[in-house]
Amino acid sequence: MISLYKGLYAVYLSVAALCAAGAAVAVYFYPTQAISIVSIAIIIFGFTGIFIIRITREKFKNEVMSLLYNCRAQDFMDKVDELFKDKHSKAHKSTYAWLKALGYDVLGDFDAMYECCQNITKKSHMSEYHRRMITYYVEKDNLERAKDEIEKLKVLSSTTSGPDKIMIDRYIGEGTRAIKLKLHDVEDLDKFYEGESTDAGSVLLSLVSFAETYGQVLIIKGEKEKARKQLLFASENGGDTKYKKYADKLLAELD
Repeated sequence: MISLYKGLYAVYLSVAALCAAGAAVAVYFYPTQAISIVSIAIIIFGFTGIFIIRITREKFKNEVMSLLYNCRAQDFMDKVDELFKDKHSKAHKSTYAWLKALGYDVLGDFDAMYECCQNITKKSHMSEYHRRMITYYVEKDNLERAKDEIEKLKVLSSTTSGPDKIMIDRYIGEGTRAIKLKLHDVEDLDKFYEGESTDAGSVLLSLVSFAETYGQVLIIKGEKEKARKQLLFASENGGDTKYKKYADKLLAELD
């Protein structure tokens, strides 16, 4: 991620070069103290790297992901294209693919999302790959393939720990609920959404997604006025996302 930002990458490489040069000088001129000096150089480089990585992640979050979080999906896609336009490494291509797949998902272009998913190759991106493929197969009414992707996420979860495991388990829950909604099996979903209605998260995209999906659940239950309230929120705040498009369509059917 550091290499996406030339200024930060230049600082990172400069520190690496200085530390390497310092270590080389120490070995040549002060052989008796070389181990200590090299160790200090490694520590300095390590702390500098951690600091720059944190700055990079925050910059990417504020300048790129915030666009998507605020339901500006096409702006997000354009920014991703701008950042990756001259990045050709295998790692960059995989990162680009999963970010574009994410954007196409939010825009509702599932065929384009599928094509991007085929270029996701990094192991660390596999949970995102399976998450998107669940969405694809649910949208295409191929629920058995969607269930297969959920099982693959369960395998990943069983070999993962910490925050990554929490994230994967959340994806499993999302996929399971998407299948139930497709089947109009909403009894458990209603309980889930009622319990989550005050804790859907502070990110606008999450709130809009929640409102649109809950609106679908309420329509299936026959609670049209409650559904209208949720769908109006998604319509008014959904920007250019698929959630606004879905909400607008459902509201028109309610009228």
